[in-house]
Amino acid sequence: SKIYWTKKEVGLNKMKLKLKEIREKKSMSQTELSIKSGVSRQTISELERGEEDVNTTTITLQKLATALNCTVSDFI
Repeated sequence: SKIYWTKKEVGLNKMKLKLKEIREKKSMSQTELSIKSGVSRQTISELERGEEDVNTTTITLQKLATALNCTVSDFI
């Protein structure tokens, strides 16, 4: 199983929209999501903006999904 996913593999343009949409539906700020998930606010911000050079791990995606009470497939 692959540990690191690139922007293209994750479909980051779609994910940035879904991640932010789900976070905002839960009335959660990036800082609150960071605290709850253990993922840095900077990483969350980069994922939501679709930064060109951002790479993420399956562990990071799972932490975000758990904190948002959803599955990884909900936002990728």
